[in-house]
Amino acid sequence: MPKPIYFRSLIVALALHGSVAWAQDEYPSIDPLIDAYNQGDYASALTGFKDLADRGDSNAQVYLGLMYGEGRGVERNFETSYGYYKMAAEQDQIDAQYALGRMAQYGVGTEQNYEQAADWYEPAAQQGHADAQINLALLYSDGLGVKRSDADAARWFREAALQGMADAQYNLGIFYLEGRGVPKDEAAAAEWFRKAADQDNTDAQYNLGVMHLNGIGLTLSVSSGIKWLTRAANAGHADAQGGLGLLAYKGEGVKQSSKTAAKWFEKAGRQGHGDSQLFLALLHAKGDGVDADLVEAYKWMVMAEAQGAGDDDLKQQLDAALSETQKADARALARKETASQLPQGPGLN
Repeated sequence: MPKPIYFRSLIVALALHGSVAWAQDEYPSIDPLIDAYNQGDYASALTGFKDLADRGDSNAQVYLGLMYGEGRGVERNFETSYGYYKMAAEQDQIDAQYALGRMAQYGVGTEQNYEQAADWYEPAAQQGHADAQINLALLYSDGLGVKRSDADAARWFREAALQGMADAQYNLGIFYLEGRGVPKDEAAAAEWFRKAADQDNTDAQYNLGVMHLNGIGLTLSVSSGIKWLTRAANAGHADAQGGLGLLAYKGEGVKQSSKTAAKWFEKAGRQGHGDSQLFLALLHAKGDGVDADLVEAYKWMVMAEAQGAGDDDLKQQLDAALSETQKADARALARKETASQLPQGPGLN
């Protein structure tokens, strides 16, 4: 079974959890300001939020942190954003604590400091902030800013999973599958994967498919395995696409079809899936399910080799069959194809 992939969330948007109560005769209502913000009237919102923030209102401080962090109605300034979040966090505002944790974790508006990130995530997590719980679990999993502890990572993943967070459910499934911080329990892993899969977590869908196909923690069922792989593949999961390609190529659980296999391999191959790229090279070299095209075969082989999925015999055959000019053309096509696959780096929105 392919090794599952840990999910690393890079979500930065804040989900505001509600307002702190205050005496109506002491503070004006924040609600009209929130309405103005949601309607895009940032100028009015900014003025009102600043007035409330100066009076110590933590929710207004959070909104100002958000506005400066995202450049809404003001020039983007992460340092100012950090300052407003810190005002709110020191009043135990959990969204602000979470935001400061992320900013410290990624060095935005402040120096990168994993220990400080964990210190901010902790109080938010203790108060039930699910995203803070997930991020704190990931820090414990990797030993960043805290002493590495699978037990603590599993505990925080569970807290977030019980709140319905698909990413936490998926990761908790991984921990049960591998026996990390919890007793190894493949059935429990499958249960958590299913919860995440029902929320369209494609890694969980892929894992459920593999587990059904191999009878791991679940009843062996080719049809159920293919169903879950197909859901993940249709959502763009490269491993699932490659898996469906292999099943179609071998005729396992589905009618044998090299043409169908090639379609799935190409979808996965265009995402940098090395094994699928190698299969495409083989299919183009043989003219099996696709047009015979040795230059195209060489292109996919070059790309597969870059992913560590080469085949010496195929390379020797193609090297002998193609001229140096043809191979140069194939390498150029491979570079062009690879360039189009480069993922965008994570950013703060």
